[in-house]
Amino acid sequence: MAEYDAVTPPERDKFKQPPYPPALNATCTEGTVVVQVILTERGVPISPHNLTRDANPILVYSAFEALRDWRFKPARLGGEPVKVFYNLAVNFKSPWCQG
Repeated sequence: MAEYDAVTPPERDKFKQPPYPPALNATCTEGTVVVQVILTERGVPISPHNLTRDANPILVYSAFEALRDWRFKPARLGGEPVKVFYNLAVNFKSPWCQG
């Protein structure tokens, strides 16, 4: 056994791409929001924090709302589930402004 066991990373288990916010339809705002969360030992994302500088607040809100329903297979250390920080990217593309 190594002096330090490696953490097995979490895996996305339940995920649904958040819908494009209707409030932005007229602006064609698109982008990626990078969010840092804590994944609990049960794979539940908590305490979201926006890491994207100058992100549109409506996109950030939409990403945070989507996270409520996301679930992960938890990270493991020595075979036991552990709480970890996790960064994830949520991409938004306007369905109306593709050109």
